[in-house]
Amino acid sequence: MIVTTDNTATSNNTETFLKSIVTARKHFFKNRDDLQYLCIEDFILKEGKAFKPKPLPDKYEPGEIKQCFRNAFLLSLGHMELTYVEGYAFCENLIPVHHAWCVDPDGNVVDPTWRDTGIEYIGVPFSQKYAMSLIQKKGCYGILDMNKDLLKGKLPKGAIQKDF
Repeated sequence: MIVTTDNTATSNNTETFLKSIVTARKHFFKNRDDLQYLCIEDFILKEGKAFKPKPLPDKYEPGEIKQCFRNAFLLSLGHMELTYVEGYAFCENLIPVHHAWCVDPDGNVVDPTWRDTGIEYIGVPFSQKYAMSLIQKKGCYGILDMNKDLLKGKLPKGAIQKDF
């Protein structure tokens, strides 16, 4: 079960959605002993947290629509108090979608992309050092997509920021 940043259990639409993806993939990807996580959704369920949705504070500029990975990463670079997070978010009238946002030190969502605040955010906070190195290596924004080391459980020490 996903736990919020204030250590209370939460049951929600996004968690149910992620579990359904993992269950479906178990049928297609049998005998994958080389993987610690079956898919990114499995990784998020095991390593992620639920973060508190909040409207974008006035002190942060909104980013370009449909550029969440870029927007969140650049915002985290420009504001050292923020942490880059990737996971899934749920907005009214949509299914949960792969998304990126930032969180402040209190675990409040700072989403520079969605104009309407999402209802649920479940994701994994990454250290700025890890995010920077991986994004430079890949040549594009985003951490969870096409990251075979992640699924194998081969993340460097300190890649996931645990202090929430």
